[in-house]
Amino acid sequence: MLNELEIDLIKQERDIVKAALKACRAECQKRGITSAEFAKMCGLSRVQLTVYTGAVPTTEPDFVETAEQRQARLKSRDDQREAIANEYNAKRKAQS
Repeated sequence: MLNELEIDLIKQERDIVKAALKACRAECQKRGITSAEFAKMCGLSRVQLTVYTGAVPTTEPDFVETAEQRQARLKSRDDQREAIANEYNAKRKAQS
């Protein structure tokens, strides 16, 4: 179990890391490096970087669903629901 002193030291280290990330991100922004690129360099997700630095991402999300992808995803979901319903109905029929 950590004592109060150890917890305070961990919090101080966290604050130092956050300040360093914030300063580095600001410098990268001046050099034209996006938040997504900077997060990748640091081994962080853009969400983690946003939480650590308080800076909002400046690029679009990596995943943008196309109409075809959405249609396939919805069809897959509908197929799964249909399979579950068929299984349920088969069990009910077998019980009666």
